[in-house]
Amino acid sequence: DSFTSVAVSGVAAGFVVSAITQPVMMIKTKQQTQNMKMAEALKHTARHPFVGFGTHLFVETANRSIYFVTYEALKRQYMDEQGHTSLTTRMWSAMAAGVACWVFIYPTDVMRSRLYAASAAGYHGNAWQVVRQMHAEQGWRAFYKGFTITTLRAGPVAAFILPVYDVVLEQLNKLSF
Repeated sequence: DSFTSVAVSGVAAGFVVSAITQPVMMIKTKQQTQNMKMAEALKHTARHPFVGFGTHLFVETANRSIYFVTYEALKRQYMDEQGHTSLTTRMWSAMAAGVACWVFIYPTDVMRSRLYAASAAGYHGNAWQVVRQMHAEQGWRAFYKGFTITTLRAGPVAAFILPVYDVVLEQLNKLSF
């Protein structure tokens, strides 16, 4: 597979999943930040279903594209002569991919969270207004709150997800379903 194909596949996966995850993220944020009950959060989300959708779409598509391309690039870099990659190499490659995607998209993820929280509180401005407000209140540090813990979690999680996917796929292919 070419890296372009891997990137486009990642974008496509992010695009498809965004339609599902965006309203779920909004409901979750409303429950967490405004202490809304499920029915109230659902009703509020139904009234404003596309708040932050562009930001969410960017995070999901960029995240998945970077994640898969980085993983594939690192795996291929360290393949042996027969085209095999050890499980350890896959795990390190996945860990690096998990961290790399968060390094790139984290500021937008924070902005998305703030946009959802603001929506829950009744504010329905756009992403650029939220960016200006965040910067005015806390400077550029506002865009990196929680970054360290997120990247510390991302590496180990990715180190298992992608290699397990690879190994299971290889085993299923041997069974030729």
